[in-house]
Amino acid sequence: MKKTVFFGLLAILLAFSFIGCDDGNGSSSSPQSITYTGVSGDTTYTLKIIENVNRAVYTPQNGDTYQLTAAGKTSSGSVSSVSGTTITLTPSNTSTAFTVTISGDSVISMSGTITWNDDTTVAAPSTLTPNENDNIDPMLNGTWIDKYDLECTFNNGNFEFPYGESDKIGDLGGNRIGFKGIYTTNEGNLTLSTVYFNGIQVALGDIWFTIIDFKEALKNIHGNNIDLEWVDEISIITGTYSVNGNNLTWDIFGEIETLEKK
Repeated sequence: MKKTVFFGLLAILLAFSFIGCDDGNGSSSSPQSITYTGVSGDTTYTLKIIENVNRAVYTPQNGDTYQLTAAGKTSSGSVSSVSGTTITLTPSNTSTAFTVTISGDSVISMSGTITWNDDTTVAAPSTLTPNENDNIDPMLNGTWIDKYDLECTFNNGNFEFPYGESDKIGDLGGNRIGFKGIYTTNEGNLTLSTVYFNGIQVALGDIWFTIIDFKEALKNIHGNNIDLEWVDEISIITGTYSVNGNNLTWDIFGEIETLEKK
C-alpha cells in the first residue's frame, strides 16, 4: 500500500501542546495570560486570554476571560470551551459565540460572528496569516512531487496537500486536495497547521470543514461518544526540512523523504 505523503486522517497520531507568550510573571499573585495574533488583509487581530485560576503552566481553559482587538475595536468575554487548538469565545454582551483556531502564537482561522463591546458585529475572517514573528522560507514555494507522484504545494505560508495513499482511496485520486492550512519555518524546522479538512475522505461529502465543524459533523453521524482526539492531534504536525536546488528533503513522522520540484 502506498504510504501517505503528509498524513492520513487515521494515520500516525502526534501529541502536541499549546505554545504562546506568557505575559504574567509566573507568580501566584496575579493571573497569567497568553497572546495570539493573526492578520487578515490589512487588519491585525490580537487575542489575549487571561486565566481564571492560577496554574503552573498556562494554556487556555474554560472559564478564562478574553480580549480580542482589531482595527480599534475590542470584544471581551469568556472562554466557553477549548477543543485541541480551537477555542470557543462568548462575548459578555451576547450569547452568540465565535471560534478561533491557533497555532503556536498565531491565530490561523476564525468562524462565526464577532460581537464587539459597542454591540456592532462583523463576520470573523475564515483564514489569517501567521504573525510577523513567524518565518516563512521562500525556498519552499512551489509544487513538490514524491516518488508516488503525489503533489504537495507550498505558497508563501499556505499549503495544500493530497489525501495520499492513492491506491486506498480509489476513485478519489491520489492528488485530490484533502488538507489546506498554513506553515511556518524556523532554522530548518517546519510546522504544518491544518485549517480545513475535506469531508469526502470520511464520507461527509465534498465539503471543506474547519476543525470544529469537521468534529461536529462526525458527531452528528457517529454520536457524541466518538473519539475525536485524533483530529486535534493531527491538526499540527512538526518536522525538519532542507531544500537543495529542485529537491526538498523532509523528516516527518520520523521518516526521511525527498521530493522533486514540479
